Amino acid sequence: MEGSAGEEGKGKGKGDVRAMDAQNAGRIAAEAGLWSGLKGLAVSSVCVFLANQYWPAFRNGLNVSGKTALVVTPFFFYFSLDAEHKLSEMLRKK
Repeated sequence: MEGSAGEEGKGKGKGDVRAMDAQNAGRIAAEAGLWSGLKGLAVSSVCVFLANQYWPAFRNGLNVSGKTALVVTPFFFYFSLDAEHKLSEMLRKK
């Protein structure tokens, strides 16, 4: 039942707006970090693939875990870096 005494003010307070802003900020920051991370992942994947194909010391010197770490580390680095920068930028604008 709309307008009852128990439901008055729900969804209309400043706390709800702030929670929605925080969710949007998190989504926007995650999206910015994801795009940067995917770019880093693409570059690192190509580099590791080419090194594995054409450099015998790389191919024989690292196991699968080491090569996988070289591929995924740039993704996590750029994701966290750009997501933090985006959140910081959004806080400064407020």
